[in-house]
Amino acid sequence: MCEVKRFIYRDLPLFHNAEFKQISGANPELVFYNRDGIEIERIPLSEKTQDECKKLLLDNGFYMKKSENEDIPEKYKDAPYNSPHQEL
Repeated sequence: MCEVKRFIYRDLPLFHNAEFKQISGANPELVFYNRDGIEIERIPLSEKTQDECKKLLLDNGFYMKKSENEDIPEKYKDAPYNSPHQEL
């Protein structure tokens, strides 16, 4: 679980269009929604490493900034919905 916490507090803030919502007592999950806000996939994170959690977002077209102050490139502004990686 320490790996997941590192992902949540160190990596997740660098991802564009991704957010963390803490639910007391719940196991951590990555939840994907489509453009209309409809849940399309739910992935448990408890057994994942920090790198595996990060890879899940990258593989699904989320843009990861190098720093929190970095501007988002225009082609990723609507990502992951119109990303070059894949349509969710």
